[in-house]
Amino acid sequence: MGSPRLDRLSDVYAFEPGTARLFSATHEEILSGKTTDIYFVKTRDILDACGRLDAPVVAEIFAKRGGVFAGIPEVVSLLEDTGVEILSLREGDIFAPDEVVTRISGPYSAFGMYETVILGMLASSTGWATAARECVEAAGGKPVLSFGARHVHPAVSSVMERAAVVAGLRRRQLHPGGQAGGHRTPGHHPPRRHTDRRGHPGDSQDLRRLPPRR
Repeated sequence: MGSPRLDRLSDVYAFEPGTARLFSATHEEILSGKTTDIYFVKTRDILDACGRLDAPVVAEIFAKRGGVFAGIPEVVSLLEDTGVEILSLREGDIFAPDEVVTRISGPYSAFGMYETVILGMLASSTGWATAARECVEAAGGKPVLSFGARHVHPAVSSVMERAAVVAGLRRRQLHPGGQAGGHRTPGHHPPRRHTDRRGHPGDSQDLRRLPPRR
């Protein structure tokens, strides 16, 4: 049974995650809003009391540094059945500093509470994809191996591996990461050194429409 969605502040206080578990959130907890910043739940209460919870809003997401865009499929899955409209760059597109990479339109009640989750999904995947792409470019055509799973929590290691695949890495160590990116995972010997270079300004791209999943 899935975790019930948070609707108001009282739901936050009533939630008990339990102790026989890892520190990371479950998929059900993420999808139900339990990993959002609490002030977004308070905002729902305030808007509901004012009769404005379903007010139409537009959210635009951008970054102060350019890079390689990644992570939008998770956002689409998160907002499935909400009826919101999502305009976005494509996975792997290069974007410039301050360029809008995703625009979400719809009633606040449908997605406003998920701002923390949406930003986290896009920021982590985009950051890893950007670093991986710079490694690929620095290698000048030589194979680049992804071997970073030992440096992040296992709960997000497959997300990192998938972002590396989006950025152009052809080899990765974790099967779930390669599988999520639609690639086989051959594995490799541990490399002697790792290169992790971040921040790559790029050319502007037009937003591509992603149809809402109903």
